[in-house]
Amino acid sequence: MTYKNRQHQELEMELSHLPGDYLKPLIACFDLLARCNIGFFHGNSSYFKKYWRYSYIISCVVAYYSSLTVYALKIFLGQMELFELAYVVPVFVVCTQAILKAIIVIIHKGEIRALVLQLGETWRTDNLTTRQLNKKNLLLKKLNFCYGVFRIVYSYLGTEFLLISLCSHLSTEFCLLREDLLNVKPVGNGRFGILPDSSNIELHDIVVKHQKLIKFSEQLNEIFNKMIFVNLSSVTITVCFFAFATKVLSTTWSYFSLASSLFENEN
Repeated sequence: MTYKNRQHQELEMELSHLPGDYLKPLIACFDLLARCNIGFFHGNSSYFKKYWRYSYIISCVVAYYSSLTVYALKIFLGQMELFELAYVVPVFVVCTQAILKAIIVIIHKGEIRALVLQLGETWRTDNLTTRQLNKKNLLLKKLNFCYGVFRIVYSYLGTEFLLISLCSHLSTEFCLLREDLLNVKPVGNGRFGILPDSSNIELHDIVVKHQKLIKFSEQLNEIFNKMIFVNLSSVTITVCFFAFATKVLSTTWSYFSLASSLFENEN
């Protein structure tokens, strides 16, 4: 059983006595936090099993955040182009926000766990009037609808990561093929082959592989070029919307300033 499945099983066991309509939105939250090894319900697990993974998680986070900080400092020191700041600052801010949120949640894990259990034990499921029941169901439907938006996020991120992964794999194959071409040497009888310390591939195999990769690139372009068009169109619409909003606000502020001036002159 994987760590994720075991953690999910422990979560269901500890919360099995709580009402299902109360747990449904909370399970989604705990599942997302569990993906970054932040768990609140560990059953009878030992202290070592609960926290040993933080040893390498914290090390990786510190290393990544330190490298990101050094990269940002190089920009401010003039060692890199200033326009690269636009790429670094959003990532830096999001990473800082995520780390601070994780620290706050980890520090207060006990309080959060106690609050979830105590609120669940006081959750009302019976002795409700029809009006109360309808209002409760309406509020829960709104909350569950918000978590249903996760599927849209999964679709948005999943398609983007799929394109990134396929492009990266194709780029890797082209890089390896380039290294094969750099190692091509005559092997006699008018033939060409790879150096002995490399893989035993002939020039003909390299040409065939190159043609296949070109075909894969064309297939990738045919599949995802429409998605690139959608991305560019969405960005264009968003920029136009904000430009329109800025224009409207600017005009409204001008009218407001004019009205204010007239009001002051009348007084």
